[in-house]
Amino acid sequence: MEVIAHTATIQKNKDSLNTLLKNDLYEKLELDFVLTSDYIPVWSHDIKVNGLNIKDSSAKQLNFLLTLDEVLQIVNNKKKILIEIKSPRRDKKFYSKIIKILKRLNSIKNIQVQSFDSIFIIELLKHKKQFPNIEIGLIINFFKTFNYRKKDISKLKDIDFISLSSELFELPIVGKDYLIYKNLFSHAKLYAWTWDAVYKEHEKRIKNYIKCETDGIITLNPQLIKKIIGNNKRGV
Repeated sequence: MEVIAHTATIQKNKDSLNTLLKNDLYEKLELDFVLTSDYIPVWSHDIKVNGLNIKDSSAKQLNFLLTLDEVLQIVNNKKKILIEIKSPRRDKKFYSKIIKILKRLNSIKNIQVQSFDSIFIIELLKHKKQFPNIEIGLIINFFKTFNYRKKDISKLKDIDFISLSSELFELPIVGKDYLIYKNLFSHAKLYAWTWDAVYKEHEKRIKNYIKCETDGIITLNPQLIKKIIGNNKRGV
């Protein structure tokens, strides 16, 4: 099982990134990027920073944020990378630019790309042959799952992985929805994550992720996960 760093709430700077890289409990880093007005991906969980809308501002205006290229230079293949594209646009120029970026990243080992936006992910899957070494995934939470229950999502059949939030494993109204996606995309890896703004990671939740046979956990608490995995191996 992969233990993946959840970086939504950490400071987005070189020191934080280097700290994550030094943490041997993490095998992979989940990093959020938003594309600027000149289509440069910058490391940010928020779409608005210091009063500036990232998508309406140039990379030069946002030079206090690390670009994707700068992040990759620091990471230097020390960890696997899970890139979340925040707030993707749905126009031809955006798709053209992001595909060009992914083609360039295709030569780098262990890169994954995910998004909440299914239309964006479907578009990436159409062009997957241009970046075959990059895995593509869809993020699903409580709000998204109701839509996917009702609509045909067969266009996502070639997806490589799914990232499901904790509610889909446990809340009464959607607590078995992880099985919907596990059955629909039986070939795809299944990652679990806790929406820490609302829910907290705890031992019961982590044990449930493991019981549900997830392939990875996106977490702020790698020590707890490693402890539980270790106890399971020892039969504790």
